[in-house]
Amino acid sequence: MILMVYLSASSLEILMDEVRWRKFRNHLILIAVAVLLLLLAMYCIPECPPR
Repeated sequence: MILMVYLSASSLEILMDEVRWRKFRNHLILIAVAVLLLLLAMYCIPECPPR
């Protein structure tokens, strides 16, 4: 009985780690996209003629 409780607790911790990692990965992807857009804008602004 104690073993089952321990197993469910550890699987819950693994699940929480998975959710945390997924959020962290989503933040990393968003940051990478923002940086790429910023670099693209910095590269494009002197090149693009004003409209």
